[in-house]
Amino acid sequence: MAGGVGVAWLAGGIGFGSRIKQAGPGPGSAARLPGRGQAKDAKEESEKKSFFAVLAVIAWVTAFALVEPAVAWLQERFSMRRLHAAVGCGVAAWMLGAVTVFSFNYWSFSFQFFGAVKKLGAFDVMQILTSHALLPVTGVLFAVFAGWVLKSDQTRAALAFRSPCGYDVWLWSTRLVLPLMLCLLLFYIPWLFA
Repeated sequence: MAGGVGVAWLAGGIGFGSRIKQAGPGPGSAARLPGRGQAKDAKEESEKKSFFAVLAVIAWVTAFALVEPAVAWLQERFSMRRLHAAVGCGVAAWMLGAVTVFSFNYWSFSFQFFGAVKKLGAFDVMQILTSHALLPVTGVLFAVFAGWVLKSDQTRAALAFRSPCGYDVWLWSTRLVLPLMLCLLLFYIPWLFA
C-alpha cells in the first residue's frame, strides 16, 4: 500500500505541477483549466489528454489504496474471498457516491448547522461528519497511538532525530499538546461558526 501512495504522490506532482500556474491552486483546478473546449493545436490536445489520463490514474490509485484496508478487514474478520470483499467494498463505495450525487438534486434537503443553513442534504451531512468529527477524532487517536502505545525505541529509530532534545519535544508534543489542541478544536467548533 505504501508503494501505491508513493505513486499517487508522484503522479499528482507531475500531473498538477504542469498545469497549476494556468489553472490556479485548489481542489477545483482541473475544472478551471483554460481552453477546455477545442484545442488550438495537436500539442495542446496531447497535453490535455495526458493531464486527464494522469488525473484518472491518480484517482484509481487513491481508490485502491483507500479500499485495501477494508478489503483486508473483510477477509480476516469474515473469511471472505478477496474478490467478494473487493466487490462488496466497491458496491458500498458506489452506493455512497450515488447518495452524495443525488443529494445535489433529487434527495436534497436543508437543515441548520450551528446557524449556517445547509441545503445539500446527505452531502452536507457527510461533509460535516468528516471535517468536524472524524478528522479531529482520528487525529487524537493517531496522536495517542504514536505517543503512548508505540514504544519509545521504535519511534526514536523511525524518526531518527539527531538530538535527543528534538525527540523529546516531538514525543511530549504528540502525547500532550496535539491531543489537547485537537480536543479543543472538536469541542469549540460551535464557537468557530458563531
